[in-house]
Amino acid sequence: MAVEAGALVLDVEGGPGSRRLTVATGDPADGTQGHDLRDAEVSGAHERLKTRLLEIHDIAGDDLTLDRHKSAQTVNMIYKLANRLAYGLFQGMGLKSFRDTAAAQAPLALDPAAPPRIVEIATPPEIGFPFELLPWHFVDKAAEPEVRVRGLLGMSAIIRRRIRRVTEFTGAGRLGDASSLRVTVFQHPDLAANIETQALDATPDYVRVHGPFPRDGGLPEQALMRHLVNSTTPLDSAPPSDPSAILHLACHCYTPAEEDSDCHKIDIGRANGQVELGELKSFMSEEEAWQAALPRPLLFLNACGTAIPPLESRLSFTDFFLTQQALGVVGTLCDISNDVAVHFAAIFYEALLRGASVGKAMYAARWHLMDRHRNPLGLLYTYYGNPDLQVARPQAGKVIPVCRN
Repeated sequence: MAVEAGALVLDVEGGPGSRRLTVATGDPADGTQGHDLRDAEVSGAHERLKTRLLEIHDIAGDDLTLDRHKSAQTVNMIYKLANRLAYGLFQGMGLKSFRDTAAAQAPLALDPAAPPRIVEIATPPEIGFPFELLPWHFVDKAAEPEVRVRGLLGMSAIIRRRIRRVTEFTGAGRLGDASSLRVTVFQHPDLAANIETQALDATPDYVRVHGPFPRDGGLPEQALMRHLVNSTTPLDSAPPSDPSAILHLACHCYTPAEEDSDCHKIDIGRANGQVELGELKSFMSEEEAWQAALPRPLLFLNACGTAIPPLESRLSFTDFFLTQQALGVVGTLCDISNDVAVHFAAIFYEALLRGASVGKAMYAARWHLMDRHRNPLGLLYTYYGNPDLQVARPQAGKVIPVCRN
């Protein structure tokens, strides 16, 4: 993996029973630091993680803006989970060694005036450990929430995740090389995603929003499945003339641990608005025509639990879309309230349209929620894919902020 100068790389290597996390920079003179990982915590704690994240979400509630007391409670709960996960992952004392490495390699991580460190994370497909929650710097528990939260990796670094053994990303890392950026929006009728559409419509001379779908009559049979793997296929009577740069799904997602991952399901509502992961896999294996090279989109799966890691070697939605050479997938680690979800997405798109990479746009959205709304739940979003993905024609001076309070 090529390492950007100044980036910090966390690389999980090895197989069951012998996994190891190496920490390195792009400078060979810095050497590497290795930390043995407890295999059960890496691969077997996903359902426990989901339960505890739901407890954190319940404390924050469905409100976008938290008062200081509730914000502190939520941050403290995240830290409680983060420390429990980290102590298990590093087998107790290994966490101190990792923090010592972090302090040496990223000494300014807790300084809000310092630019965030870029951290690349490379893992095998079956490893979905939430590194965003990793407590990589010690912060006194009595500190204010906006200070304490900086001790977590996702709030003091720009995270760029890669799945090893997935088809390498190709192209120049640009979205929408045409004169405009085509975005297909799917929105479940039960969800109010207007603020997301407003963010995309802020530059109508550049962004072309296709949708939202489904319309009142629903979709033709297999239309959603076909469009998810090839965005040139029609969703209504007027087929698109070119591929979408972004597929945005404000929907429901069902990923019950007790069921095979092939039964995991995306639901955008109305007729023919559901698709299971197993159906997508079968469709791609049977229809060779759909495997032809074509521009693939960025997918924003703005639904509950779309990035929950698979158990053992089973495939997740994230893995599936990346194996089909999607440029990247944004998803969530657990249930997310509608207000937080639409606000995170709106700020993400504002930053992206202004020219930020996807990693920087994720960081901007997390800190907007924390700075403006005292809400740390942006940490529950994660991104896999092309780490340097940007729009081809930034609209820095044209994007109107959605949130002005």
